Amino acid sequence: MKRFSEVFRDSRSSVLAAMARALLALEDVDEELGEVRGVEVDPSSLDVEYLERTGAPIRILVAAPGREGVLDEGEGYVIEAAPYAEDNVWRLYEELATLF
Repeated sequence: MKRFSEVFRDSRSSVLAAMARALLALEDVDEELGEVRGVEVDPSSLDVEYLERTGAPIRILVAAPGREGVLDEGEGYVIEAAPYAEDNVWRLYEELATLF
């Protein structure tokens, strides 16, 4: 798995936007998670051609506080988000920047 910050630098904008949508969805599970400790991206979600061809969702894995290592063990929370349209990319980029 790659850390989100690595993916953020390396991926195309449609993939970034979908990851931004997934991360923003954390607001919906904030009471259950508390402070988010780690975010990683499923490797298959980094294959832009596959995502565009199949419309498969991007998978974001989230570890809750005090659960260091759960991402490596395949545990934690999974959030899925279909890619956003290109015209939403910059708005999402700005929103995402406020989270980090």
